[in-house]
Amino acid sequence: MLAAATGIPNPFRVSTTIAYRLAVAGHVRVSVYDLRGRRVATLEDTQRPVGVGFATWDGRVEGGADAPAGVYFLRLDLPGRSETPARRSTAMRAPITLREAG
Repeated sequence: MLAAATGIPNPFRVSTTIAYRLAVAGHVRVSVYDLRGRRVATLEDTQRPVGVGFATWDGRVEGGADAPAGVYFLRLDLPGRSETPARRSTAMRAPITLREAG
């Protein structure tokens, strides 16, 4: 389902690009969460074909303000396989660090 997902570069100051690989086409949501578990940005929320996908975070929260420097968690909700007719999502979380500009 997922070969790899990480922010490159990490830590970052300007932006980080998240790469992931899908073995099954379906709905993908890429979100960024703060340490309190609050979603601060949604980078992608769309149908994707099989293959490699990319999402970029520019360090801004929803609404356009700069996120404070700190550690954030990247969450990928990807199409999963299920033994039942209904599909479920597989979520993956990875830490990414936003540095202060300077």
